[in-house]
Amino acid sequence: KGKPKPNTVTLQASEKTFIEDEMNGEEPITFILKRQKKDLEAFGAGSLIGFIFTDMATYDGMEEGLGKDRAQRLYKALWLTYAPMWAKEARLDLGIGKVAGIEDLGRVLAYCQKRKFIPCNIVSSNDNKVILMSSSDPFAEIPTEFFGKKLGDNYFEAVALADRFFLNKVIEEVGMGQQAKLSVNKRLVRGDDKNEMTIEYLKK
Repeated sequence: KGKPKPNTVTLQASEKTFIEDEMNGEEPITFILKRQKKDLEAFGAGSLIGFIFTDMATYDGMEEGLGKDRAQRLYKALWLTYAPMWAKEARLDLGIGKVAGIEDLGRVLAYCQKRKFIPCNIVSSNDNKVILMSSSDPFAEIPTEFFGKKLGDNYFEAVALADRFFLNKVIEEVGMGQQAKLSVNKRLVRGDDKNEMTIEYLKK
């Protein structure tokens, strides 16, 4: 009661055909926010609920206008755009000139998850395997607690799918695509008790 409802953006028939051309290389979330007459800078760490609300409304609007399959493809593309810049930012901020091993890669992935407001930490590591974990995830908690979403909703499926592709893209961006394997063991958006992923070094 009294909770705001997502201001969805429903794409019209012409947009279903030409949405990618209209974006013209622009990041999908920026494209949608402009249609909502909102500024991306307004949705920073100080407005986490607003950011997640907009992320959820963006997906819901695309699904309503385009259908589930295409909406998930576009939502995945949205988050993939952040992988190259955040991978570079992680290496600079962490002082990693070149990712030399699986532990460096774990640090980069944890950094990139934190950029998504997911407090991810390395809980176990050695030369062959790193395990990262998070006991909270705003992409699961805020939609269910503030906006009445139920786990199992297509939005949560899209979040889990997009995040897996995002993380694998980060691995590629730091030159470890042929040397590391990512396994997502648990996700809060899937109803698990935590987020947990394993990165294994692929021996040649």
